[in-house]
Formats: sequence, structure tokens, C-alpha cells
Amino acid sequence: MDSKDKIREHILDTYTYLRIGMAGVSIIFPLILWWVGLIFDVKFQASISSYYHTPMRDIFVGSLIAIGAFLWFYQGITKKENIALNCAGILAIVVAFTPTEFLNVDGQVKCETFTTLPIRGISEATASYIHGTSAILFFVAIAFVCIFTRNETLKEISNPVRKKFYKTIYNFLGAGMIVSPLTAAFLLLFWKETSNIIYFVESVAVWAFSAYWIVKTKEINESQVVRKSLH
Repeated sequence: MDSKDKIREHILDTYTYLRIGMAGVSIIFPLILWWVGLIFDVKFQASISSYYHTPMRDIFVGSLIAIGAFLWFYQGITKKENIALNCAGILAIVVAFTPTEFLNVDGQVKCETFTTLPIRGISEATASYIHGTSAILFFVAIAFVCIFTRNETLKEISNPVRKKFYKTIYNFLGAGMIVSPLTAAFLLLFWKETSNIIYFVESVAVWAFSAYWIVKTKEINESQVVRKSLH
């Protein structure tokens, strides 16, 4: 393998590791909060965001910052894809640093995400609105990438059946990343976190995000679009 081949492999590996890194962090993110939290006697919370107000705060914030950094440094193939990824990266970090309002009721942290928005200053209620809105917009940005920028790599797949297969998966995952956060927001607004179902609905959105990067890696490897562009 000559020096040019080594450089090509280095570039390919770097982008592959970025995608797998995002997928890996996202897969274990809800599980670590839940399972490791139990080790520290943290009651299973009704929302992922509730863990900010528990001893699991560092993992919550750190994971979101890691995902945000991954998205910022990952360069999209087109300008619109790159802008969407950068916006999603910024939104992930905003979610990390604008926690929901803290209300402790019988060991269960109540995160009032969409409470009455005050006029003055950045209060807890204002931060809660920013948190909830940024979380939804984060998934909308990734869903946009998933559904509307896919053709830049899919066009390199000649098999129409395989191409349709990937399009179907991207549509499904993109829909999941929009429907799940909106459903969670609806439940938070009207159900007031009386059930752990909200946690699992939010986890579906996170795992759809993770699944997208796994599928994208498989699709790029199959189409060889990046490898071809380096020759």
C-alpha cells in the first residue's frame, strides 16, 4: 500500500469512526442513565432530561456534548447537509446546558418542559422551553438529513431494489425522529410525567438517530461513494 492509499484509508476510517462513534454513544446513552443510575440509587426517571437533576448529570451533559461535537466535525457531502448537521450539533449542546425545571416529588424529578414562559430573564421555565424546543429541532435537523440529503450517496447504488430498500429505511427512521419527540412533548405537556412511557418514547428517537448512522455507514460502504471520490 503506497502513501496515497494510506491517506485514502485514513480518511475513510476517520469518517467511519465518527459515524460509529455517534451511533455507539446514542445506543448506550439512555441505558447508562437508567442502569448506572440505579447503582447510585437514582430512581428510574420518567424522562431522559430528568437525569440532569440527579447524580447522572455528568453523563447526561457529557454524552450530549460528545454527540454535538461529532455532528459539528462531521462534514456533510452537500452544503445543506453540512448546515443541518452543524445546527443539530449546536442544538445538542444547547439541550445539555439548558436543563428543564427542577421539581422533586417523592424521589421522582419532575421536568416541567413546557411551563408558563416568563417575560423577563432566563429563568428555569425559560430554560425548560429552550431545552424542549432545541431537543425537537435537533431531531428535525437529523430527520432532514436522513430524508432529504440521502440521494447524494444513494445515486451510486445501481441496484434499484437496494436503493429502494435504503430509501424506505431512511423514511422510517426520519419519521421516527420527528414523531417520537413530538409525542414525548405532548405527553410531557398533558400527562405531566406520571408514567415512564415518556422515557421510552424519547429513547425511540435517540435510537432512531443511532440507527441512521449505522445504516448510513452500511450504505456508504456498499455504494463505495467516498472511496470512489478519493481516486
